[in-house]
Amino acid sequence: MKALKAMLAIAVVVYVVIGLFKICPPYFHYMSFKDGVEQEARTAAYSLRDERAIRTDLDKLIIENQIPLKAEDMDVHKNGAAVSIKGDYTEHIDLPLHPFDLQFHVGADNNGTLIR
Repeated sequence: MKALKAMLAIAVVVYVVIGLFKICPPYFHYMSFKDGVEQEARTAAYSLRDERAIRTDLDKLIIENQIPLKAEDMDVHKNGAAVSIKGDYTEHIDLPLHPFDLQFHVGADNNGTLIR
């Protein structure tokens, strides 16, 4: 009976570790991407770049952070000094026994505030 409990405890610990290895990277990529989007919104407000140039920079951020999103799918609006960037994406986590999807919402305006 002790051996069975020990094996079950080890299996649970292994499952948790595998889960962390699968769940943590999407969150790290999201945080890095979110910071880049906020920075892009702040700097685009003071430059002469149009929405297409902002999307090009966002595309580089998307590739760099391995985000399953296209720059064309993001809402980018620039009206004078007001810049607004929004986008949503889903990342599938394939855990054994319990696969699920994580929903991420990225958005910023030129004040650096999060838009939901």
